[in-house]
This record gives sequence, C-alpha cells and structure tokens, in this order.
Amino acid sequence: MTRHNHLGTIYLAVILSATFTAAVVTSSENEDEYLTQKEIILEKSYHGLIRENETFVEITPLIKVDEEKICNFHILKKPYHEIPFEIELVNNLGILKARRTLNCEKRKSYHFEIVAIYCDGTPSNTANVHITVIDINEYAPTFLEPSYVTEVDEGRLYNEILRVEATDKDCTPLFGDVCKYEILNNDEPFAIDNEGSIKNTEPLSHRASHNHILSVVAYDCAMKESAAIMVSIKVRRVCEAKFLGMPERIDYTVHIHTYIYSSTQDRKNTSAS
Repeated sequence: MTRHNHLGTIYLAVILSATFTAAVVTSSENEDEYLTQKEIILEKSYHGLIRENETFVEITPLIKVDEEKICNFHILKKPYHEIPFEIELVNNLGILKARRTLNCEKRKSYHFEIVAIYCDGTPSNTANVHITVIDINEYAPTFLEPSYVTEVDEGRLYNEILRVEATDKDCTPLFGDVCKYEILNNDEPFAIDNEGSIKNTEPLSHRASHNHILSVVAYDCAMKESAAIMVSIKVRRVCEAKFLGMPERIDYTVHIHTYIYSSTQDRKNTSAS
C-alpha cells in the first residue's frame, strides 16, 4: 500500500511539472507574439510633402494602425528643435498636420520621430518622419537697383553697354532663379540677353537722340514677371577737328610777268625824280 502511494505521488508530480512547463511555454509564446505586434506596428520611415500655403501633410506610405489596439500617436521632440506638426488618429490612420503655414525660404525640411500609443498606454516602436516643404511661386524677381544710368559714345557698336541684375526670394530653382530679361519698348535699337547684358544693335547718334530710356523686366523660370525698371542710356557727342566752310581744293596762280613790269616801272619813276 505504501509503495502504491509513493508511485502515485511521483506520477502526480510529473503531471504537475508538465502542466507548469506547458503553461510557461504558452505564456512565453503569447508574450513574444505581443511584443512582435508592437515592433511592427509602424514602418521604419515615412516621407511627407506639404505646400507652403497649406497645413495638411501628404504622407507616404499611409500611417495605418488598428484602432482596437492603438488609441493615440505621439511625436518625440528633441530639445531646441522646433517641430510645428501634430498627429492624430482618424479612421485607423495617423494624420499629420502643420500647426501653422510653413515657409520654404526659412526652412525646407523637417525630421522627427513618432510612436503609436497602445490603448494600455505603452508605446510602439519608433518611426522616422521626413517632411519636405514644397515651394510656391509667391515672389516675383526684383532688381538690385531701382534704375540704371550710363553713357556711351555715338557712332559705336558695343558688345555690352551695361548689365542689370535681378534676384528672386523663392527657395527652389524653378521659382527662385531668374531665367530671362526683356526690353519692353521694342522701338529702341537695343537688345538684352538672359544674363541681363544690354548692347546696342546699331550705332547711336547724338543728333537723332541724346538719351534712350528703356523699360526692362525680369522673369523667373516659371515666367513670373517683375516690376519694370528704367534704364537710361545717354549718348555723348563725338567731336572731330575739321575746317568748316572751305572747299576741299584751292588753286593758286602767280602772275610773274606783271610783277616784273610793275617793279621796273617803279625803279624808273624813282630815278626820274
């Protein structure tokens, strides 16, 4: 009887041990699955685009989550780094918005990290977010000088009389680079190239016009036009040394015989006296 009881005790201990081990394994598997779900809740990185005059961020890929598990998002802020964005959970999506309109001319991009918050308050894995601010053509080119004045000699052809220059405050090459200059009054004998260099297309005459006034504009690469500025080109008279009112040829005739006769008669008259 004692021997049977002893065997029963051993058998019960083996069963309890196996049950405990199975429970531990099952618990460990569930925990691993829970942790794995938290690790893959967000992508490693997201890329967003936002226009200067808008607040909605177009994000790629979409920040998709399960609202039964995720109840919120959080932006991880770093000291001394302004992050003018907020994120909220709407219909299983994380929606990023700017808290104010942004300025590409001041800052072209932002980088920060986000986490999803489980409904039990624990955070998910972090994800990098890189947002680029898209420029809009809000500025027109402006000239460095309000007007330009120069002088040239009449009768000459110049490779360059003067050069005007304009700049644009937009932050991208399409909107921020100056690609063209134009003289608006086409009746003047001048041309301007895309670098702002002005030259005359025919020799100038002070008598015809002693001062040519041009109206010049600049365009950015999206063809947004600047305000016109005035370019004044004064024509100097070129002086030439020459005789006026005289014929080109003068013929001289010397009357020798008349001179000899006149001199002989003068001597005879003197002797007679």
